[in-house]
Amino acid sequence: MQQYLDLMRHVLENGVRKEDRTGVGTLSVFGHQMRFDLNDGFPAVTTKKLHFRSIIHELLWFLQGDSNVKYLRDNGVTIWDEWADQNGNLGPVYGHQWRKWHSIKDIQPRRIQRTEPKIETPFGKEINCDNSSNEAGLVGRRFESSTGSYAITKEYRVSRKNSPGLGYLRFEIQFLETGYRKDNCTKDAVLHGKIKDPYAPTVLGVACLGSPVLKEDRELLYQTWVGMLKRCYDEHHLAFPNYGGKGVFVSNRWLVFSNFVEDVKKLPNWLLKKEFPHEYSLDKDYYSSNCYSSDTCLWLSKQEQNLNQSNYQPVRAIAPDGREIVRMGVKPLCREMGFTSIGVFNNLKGKQGTHHGWRFEYVQGLHNPRVRIFDQIRNIVALLKHNPSSRRIILNSWNVAELENMALSPCHVLAQFYVVNGQLSCQLYQRSADIFLGVPFNIASYALLTMMIAQVTGYQPGDFVHTFGDAHLYTNHLEQTKLQLSRDPYPLPTMKLNPDVTSIFDFTYDDFELVNYRSHPTIKAPIAV
Repeated sequence: MQQYLDLMRHVLENGVRKEDRTGVGTLSVFGHQMRFDLNDGFPAVTTKKLHFRSIIHELLWFLQGDSNVKYLRDNGVTIWDEWADQNGNLGPVYGHQWRKWHSIKDIQPRRIQRTEPKIETPFGKEINCDNSSNEAGLVGRRFESSTGSYAITKEYRVSRKNSPGLGYLRFEIQFLETGYRKDNCTKDAVLHGKIKDPYAPTVLGVACLGSPVLKEDRELLYQTWVGMLKRCYDEHHLAFPNYGGKGVFVSNRWLVFSNFVEDVKKLPNWLLKKEFPHEYSLDKDYYSSNCYSSDTCLWLSKQEQNLNQSNYQPVRAIAPDGREIVRMGVKPLCREMGFTSIGVFNNLKGKQGTHHGWRFEYVQGLHNPRVRIFDQIRNIVALLKHNPSSRRIILNSWNVAELENMALSPCHVLAQFYVVNGQLSCQLYQRSADIFLGVPFNIASYALLTMMIAQVTGYQPGDFVHTFGDAHLYTNHLEQTKLQLSRDPYPLPTMKLNPDVTSIFDFTYDDFELVNYRSHPTIKAPIAV
């Protein structure tokens, strides 16, 4: 951990006196970077003892999307107590932004005039026969199969491997109704109607499979496609009265399964659907649409669908200091902030002045409010597994719209993940860094997060890069800093993770073991609030 000691010494010797929000005062530098190779050992400060219980439980708390200190207190962690309100709430801080970044918009309904189902094919239907070879006398003749009539348009020979002069007789055929062409057909298949038209309406009489798709896409998406068709066109389906019975239909393009597969892989949240298939489903109701199509659908989580389909009305909560939070409905607001539904409803109805000091009002003027909840951790996992070369694998805590509602604005603002040579690296940008008290926690926390994500996505840990904006020593930490610099660091320990954990959300405190951690005694210092 020489890099950390060098930073402390650099700021102690070169830092500029600077006033700060807390009123304590700092020695500050602007811009600094440290790099830790996680293969050299776990980057834990050894010149004073770190409280790893706090580091691990705080990280697990972040990953749960929690922003109330109850979990921390239940596990003997008090590092956030100074900022929590009387109910233990901190507002939408790190965990909330990592797992539940909210967006509420007034969405213009996308209603489309219903059309009769008609399969669209990319083929011309004109029959053009090639009579240059017709030894079997079949070119131009028509035959029947279970999926429609077809004409033989061409005859040719395919060379045999061991007898190139002879060759196999092969035929090209074209279906009359759809224009679909198929070559390399045997004489037996042609004469006995064994050829199938993948564009014939064999699914519920209105849809078809189309061109071949990847096996993994078929396994993931076929039931979604068939279920959509049944709701719209199968009068015996339980959901038909609320779908097809009310005019809901499928676009002609999506009547072809291969078209459907091609399009839905371009919709928002596709990689999340691919990685968490049971949590995400195709949704047209976000746009209040009567049609399933690429312009009216997206993949949404169960939580998002429940909020958007429950007729919740957006509610604005106004804090005693004037801060405002808007959420989709009273119940979600209460779950997040620790309010009671009765208290909030009484205030909305004018029966109670405030609830825990807060006032509440329904948001007016939104005709079709819709909520999106962005789970950044899930998105990172999905990108690392399915698009690891992406330069957009970002974890962002700086939600400008909600800063005023946070008990403490995020210090570690943004992390970017990077894959090369089978190793996962992470770079953290920290806008404000309390070098003595906070930075050792931050290094250990993000190094551990990198190792956890690497394990569940199939990579080895690479580097942790720590980049600072305002890196500072508080003036009431200077003596403690000098004491720490007088100590010689010990060798780095090793962090072991339970190899059986395969989901980032399944880690528990007992899944971590810090081996051979040797440190100097704790150095106490006051925290600047």
